[in-house]
Amino acid sequence: MSAPSHSSVMFLSSSNKYLFVLPLYSGFQNGSLVKLFLVVQLEVRFGDTKLPLLVYLHGGGFFIKFAFSPTYHAHLNVVVAEAGVVAVSINYRFAPEHPLPIAYEDS
Repeated sequence: MSAPSHSSVMFLSSSNKYLFVLPLYSGFQNGSLVKLFLVVQLEVRFGDTKLPLLVYLHGGGFFIKFAFSPTYHAHLNVVVAEAGVVAVSINYRFAPEHPLPIAYEDS
């Protein structure tokens, strides 16, 4: 599984302030990936305030879609920009190639 080839940086306008949401990718030894969503201009909007962390496990019954699906990607971009959180979207390996409990171990 690899990160999407298209540009994933989203430009959003929220409350008359322009924000950039930058997904970052991190690989794991088991082959799963994590996508970290954060607003680049956090210090302008929130100062030194600590932000909540949202851990997002996409729905898909462990066999369809993935963390980088456009639907989940767009949804998390909006959540991060509007709610002022940092989101981590975890991708897990699918069945039947990787039967349970692999997906639980990945997440």
